[in-house]
Amino acid sequence: MLNRKLEAAVLTVILGFFVMPLVFTTWQSDYFTIGLVISMYAAPFVFLGGIPISSFIQKRASRPLAAAVGHGVAGLIMSAVFGVVTQASLDVWTLALVSGVSYSLLFFGVDWVLTNTQFYKKSDSAVYK
Repeated sequence: MLNRKLEAAVLTVILGFFVMPLVFTTWQSDYFTIGLVISMYAAPFVFLGGIPISSFIQKRASRPLAAAVGHGVAGLIMSAVFGVVTQASLDVWTLALVSGVSYSLLFFGVDWVLTNTQFYKKSDSAVYK
């Protein structure tokens, strides 16, 4: 399970670099700069907080919708902690909350897709034969 979570975290950070600027892009901003800035703060949170919290949520939640809600709430809480620790302004709070929830739901989606691939299923697979 840890290998899958690590792969999901790496894919989440890579996908988040390209997806998150679509959420925050304005006419005067640079696409890749936004992706870099958001990923610079999100990557440590995804690896240090996301993997253990996601493992805990996966053990407790029995349905995918409950797990998705749990990931969203965890992203909201982690973003709120970031806002409190940095004593951020309202604009930074908004950015942190939206990106935290988005990244946590993206992490859940990537992990769910990896869980349902043939490689990670518990059935007999041709990979190990």
